[in-house]
Amino acid sequence: MWNTKNPPLFLPTEGEYKILRALWKRGPSTVSEIQTLCSEEHPMGYTTALKFLQILLAKKAVIRERRGRRDIYQVAVKYEEVNRILSLKHLALLYDGVAMEWVRSALKYKWIKTKDLQRLIKPRKKVKKRKK
Repeated sequence: MWNTKNPPLFLPTEGEYKILRALWKRGPSTVSEIQTLCSEEHPMGYTTALKFLQILLAKKAVIRERRGRRDIYQVAVKYEEVNRILSLKHLALLYDGVAMEWVRSALKYKWIKTKDLQRLIKPRKKVKKRKK
């Protein structure tokens, strides 16, 4: 569980997360390729992308490999682990760590439909295949 006494090893900022998402989506990439992908949502300069990559490199969240005159960056942290940590942090900050409060808000503000929530809760019935 997220708490201030026992912080996670890596908690990305919004800008760092944007870079990580680009790397998870594209795979090993140059600064220019990452900057282009990140700029699709909101413009990001080359030097901004490079600075975020340098910070992520220092935090050991990415790995840099030299290929000729180019630096290729690849992600060193798992998507699932980073998202789990961020989810726990936000759950603790916004809902005092009570997941049911998030579910209530999700239903109230229509972030999730009741039927979708019921589908998640009910186990699916296995369909038996007929033999010919």
